[in-house]
Amino acid sequence: MIQKNNIYIRDENGIYRKFFKIISYHSGGFAIILPRLIDNQLGRLEKTVITYKNFGTQLDIKRDESEQYSAKDIVKFSYHTDGFVQFSSATNHRIVSGRNPDGTPKGLGLISHPLSNLVSTGASMTITFWGLSKFEKELSSKLNSNCIFDTKKSILHPKAQFNIGDEKAFAMAIYLIPNSLNGRVFEKDGGKYAYLTMMQELPNGSVFVRLRELVRIIEITSQNFRIAISWFFIPKKASSDSGYIFFGPTDAKEVSLLPIQQ
Repeated sequence: MIQKNNIYIRDENGIYRKFFKIISYHSGGFAIILPRLIDNQLGRLEKTVITYKNFGTQLDIKRDESEQYSAKDIVKFSYHTDGFVQFSSATNHRIVSGRNPDGTPKGLGLISHPLSNLVSTGASMTITFWGLSKFEKELSSKLNSNCIFDTKKSILHPKAQFNIGDEKAFAMAIYLIPNSLNGRVFEKDGGKYAYLTMMQELPNGSVFVRLRELVRIIEITSQNFRIAISWFFIPKKASSDSGYIFFGPTDAKEVSLLPIQQ
């Protein structure tokens, strides 16, 4: 039996919106089915080259490969055990990715950290979204409370700065946490939570707490990791009324997968 975790957003009017779906693979790894586009919206999938400058405070982003998709496409992001990550279509074969005969990735795929050696310095994926009124409604009343994220309970991102007239957008940071890490998971308001702490080492050998935040814990059956999600609100920067940007993992060098829907 395939485990599925459907993630929902409860908007400021109390309406439940379909967001994304997490599917666990029997062979190891998982998939995320990204939010569907509605009406006549178009999206773009990209594999981008990112150059970090000034210790990560500035980014240069250059397009590599890109693919346009529409509301007819259901986009699937897959993270395989060996670190191969890719975008594909759950409805047709328009989105091209996979491996060459020598094992190297082709199209909208790359090799990231294997799931046996997870990223320990930050989130593996992030998603920013806005204009929830354009996301599909969820009509069922039988929802898993641990998979509901309430906009009224999101917190201000610590680095966010609002100006007068700014609209609100939301962001999730998605971490992959090894099951071997011991920590207290506690229940609150129908959800499972833990405190995530990340340390950073300085050149002189000393360390400091770089990050400590409350995260929602999503258990993944038959995997060596859990998914942890932090939940923020930030200023809306996009010009469109509704949309999302999902950042996939990097190849541990410079290349990242990036779908944009707006």
